[in-house]
Amino acid sequence: MTPVRCAVDVALRAASPADRPLLRALLPAASTHDGEAQIAMVLADGEAVGAVVYDRSPGRVHLVDLVVMPTQRGRGIASSALRLLIGPGTIATATVRADDRRALALCERHGFTVVAEHVGRLLLATGVDD
Repeated sequence: MTPVRCAVDVALRAASPADRPLLRALLPAASTHDGEAQIAMVLADGEAVGAVVYDRSPGRVHLVDLVVMPTQRGRGIASSALRLLIGPGTIATATVRADDRRALALCERHGFTVVAEHVGRLLLATGVDD
């Protein structure tokens, strides 16, 4: 994993009804209703600057979507949020659009490998032997 320096304090907290306007602006409607997905707000120095949608089960997490406000990108916030979400010893998977180079690069920096492609989407996973 390539370390990413982040000059801000990044945290995750459960989304609340008060976050709906920001969530609507950040996330496509489909992401917020994906099965049993949970939504967490990405905080930078205590301010909500993004959101992450994920499914969690014991020892596993599936990343559905991770979005940081355009004005906050390039600061390592998404990398820090991904590290917080996954945690040590957790098997992680993610689904990204095949043409989303930023998302693919982020996942690859965190040890994800492409394991399947279907209809323009890539399934990535950690802990995959080459």
